[in-house]
Amino acid sequence: MTTVRDVMSEGRFGLCIRACEAALDQPVRWASVTEQVDPTPFMERDELVLTTGVRLRSTKDQAHFVKCAAAVGAAAIGFGVGLGHDRIPRALVKAAEEHRVPVLEVPYETPFIAITRWVSDRDVNAHTRKLSRLLAVHERLAEHLLTGGGLPAFCEELRHQVGGNVAVIDQQANVLASAPVRVAWPATALVRRLHQLQRPTTVDVFEGAHQEAYVLPVATHGRQVAVLATQASRRNDDLMQFAVSLVGLEMQRRQAVQQGRREQIGQIMEDVVRSALTHAEATRRLEAFGLDFHGGHRVLLGVVEADPHALRTLPWPLLGPDIDPEGHVVTAQVDRYLALIFGSEGVTRDSAPTVLHALRTLGRNAAVGLGGYYSGVDGLRWSFLEARDALARGPGIHQGAPLSLERLLTANPELPIRELGEATLGPLLEQDPPDRPLLTTLTTFLEVGGSVNDTAERLFVHRNTVRYRLTQIESLTGRSLSETRDRVHLWLALHALGHVVQ
Repeated sequence: MTTVRDVMSEGRFGLCIRACEAALDQPVRWASVTEQVDPTPFMERDELVLTTGVRLRSTKDQAHFVKCAAAVGAAAIGFGVGLGHDRIPRALVKAAEEHRVPVLEVPYETPFIAITRWVSDRDVNAHTRKLSRLLAVHERLAEHLLTGGGLPAFCEELRHQVGGNVAVIDQQANVLASAPVRVAWPATALVRRLHQLQRPTTVDVFEGAHQEAYVLPVATHGRQVAVLATQASRRNDDLMQFAVSLVGLEMQRRQAVQQGRREQIGQIMEDVVRSALTHAEATRRLEAFGLDFHGGHRVLLGVVEADPHALRTLPWPLLGPDIDPEGHVVTAQVDRYLALIFGSEGVTRDSAPTVLHALRTLGRNAAVGLGGYYSGVDGLRWSFLEARDALARGPGIHQGAPLSLERLLTANPELPIRELGEATLGPLLEQDPPDRPLLTTLTTFLEVGGSVNDTAERLFVHRNTVRYRLTQIESLTGRSLSETRDRVHLWLALHALGHVVQ
């Protein structure tokens, strides 16, 4: 930054200091020429104000000129002698001393335009040098990040540039990289504080020490996924903003790689659910992605009413090491479901609220279903089906019940169970009145084991009414309620159409 001392030291101008020599280190951003008694409408802070004083005839005007320049924050006054005044007026010098504004005497031979051009060129050259240095730093940061060193090398280089500790922390308070490595970052407090403010901020969250960290949000696809934190002795906003953009690109790259992996696992899981793979082939493929079939697995499924693209851009990982310290979680996208496959039994229920919260940020009616803990490929399929069945209960978190034969049949998308149910019960539903007495009677009759008396008691109707309705049901469906085979068929049809309370 150019200062008043720099301007005065330029020998070819022949300038002399006439007032307030102690303030020569004031910065000069620009130099302007004015002949107004009140120059404030045409001034900005840190300007070198050049004037010949042709309109400053009275001591009052001279003092007023200095007062106005000082009020705006003028860096100095350059007074040209030899035109309006042979020397700088005493009243102006006195006022300048009072307001602590340096006054430079500009000889008649020095044109004002030479001074303004010199200040402008010097500022441009300084800015160019600054940009060159900044671009060189940008190149080094990008090189460290993109040529194999990753976030650790990036943080080490940024630490060197800003003169303080640096870390990248994801939204689950996992420290992805830190320089130095052993710094104990209060990650949870930093993430929580930035989430509250939604903007770059300085926070004091280090226990037992008066230390501050400057944290900036890192976003991909318009969603915050991490924070960049520094304890820097040198603040450089331009550099930090570029660093944030680099971290954002790295997070986006990681997310793209992870999403591709999840889609691959999802395709394998679809084949497992449909029994389209042998046990050996399913085991081989899934073990390649980190599943260990020496123990059991438990499946968590999440679903939400939102743009399918939103699920693909959901920040990952959803779970931090505090939820599953051993890292036994494999994530996948199976059709419209978000799937988490756990290799340990106890962590799934604890992690369900985390997943539900993340899904609720995407859209409406978010739901999470939990399957049981089973071993082997068949166990993985059962757990998936239980979790998917639990999602049918609506928004919120639901634990899947152990699979029954009828639920297993209706859960298989390859079987036309629903179509068969509609064909069986369609005539009955068409003839049944709005309050569905026939459907209610059929469901209750099968639930109580085929007892007319128990059905009548539960429905608060006469036994003859129940018998009459059962006769109508047999006529409309073509099925005999005295035959076990037909009862099973009707029960499955009710289950397929969702008329059985589980």
